[in-house]
Amino acid sequence: MNQRAVASRTKQSSDVSFQSLLVAYDASEASETALQYAIAVAHGFGSVVTVVSVLPPSDLAIEMEGGFGRWQAHQQLIEDLQQVGNRLTAEGVRNRIVHRAGAVADVLVQLASDEKADLLLLGAYGHQRMDHPRLGSTVEFMLRSMPCAVLTIGPGAVLHRCPVPPTRTLLYASSLPTRMGPARRLLMAWAKKSGSHVEIIHVIDPQVETHDVRNYAQMRAAEAELSKKLQEAGVDASWTFITGPQAERIVERSDAIHADLILFGLEHIRPRFEVVGAISTTIWQASCPVLTVPGPA
Repeated sequence: MNQRAVASRTKQSSDVSFQSLLVAYDASEASETALQYAIAVAHGFGSVVTVVSVLPPSDLAIEMEGGFGRWQAHQQLIEDLQQVGNRLTAEGVRNRIVHRAGAVADVLVQLASDEKADLLLLGAYGHQRMDHPRLGSTVEFMLRSMPCAVLTIGPGAVLHRCPVPPTRTLLYASSLPTRMGPARRLLMAWAKKSGSHVEIIHVIDPQVETHDVRNYAQMRAAEAELSKKLQEAGVDASWTFITGPQAERIVERSDAIHADLILFGLEHIRPRFEVVGAISTTIWQASCPVLTVPGPA
């Protein structure tokens, strides 16, 4: 996805509609959870849900060489997807089922652009090293490249066949932009629709950033002003200012307030590998989904 396409998508109407949802589905529990959240969003916003199954090149080669047994497995997946479509229809959700072959990230980024998707929902499992848990490179690439918001279901957010919890509390990781960005517009739309309380959290890691007392005072004042603006817009909001490792503090605060969703803005103007790394770690450790939005938080 080139920067021009991303910029075009980001500059579209300030209205947040969630008219078009894209669900990456592979019949895993994580993708089932993503589907459940898609149904909940569709009921709230009247969305159309596109469920997409992507067959990677490596699996395609195995499929072609595997004979009748592999063909049966593929047919079973097609039948499962048809049942998903029937399920969505029974839930009163407009939907369609899409099959694609290719590199998963490339297919989803392109399809999100072609479909003008407002939100991609997917399950993600990573590999955990002893020193630093991270998601796979496919998900991290999509977080940097998607032209739309992405709701990611990490291991701790899988529902295991439980109903989708209501989004009573949203934790908003703020970077105090100087302008109203897509992340804040989406936050306001989601909070108003669900009647959620929003807690704004600003985390400063002293080991990464250097700030003096005046900087801290200015940031606290800015967070208080942002909370006030959200309240004036009809959103119940509060704020907190914390120092320490970003992902660790966000996950700790999420657990403390029993957050139902964590929201990040993701700047596309320049690569932010350190930000994606913090978000990746948050997704891996959090007990709720993480929503990332193109543009500053």
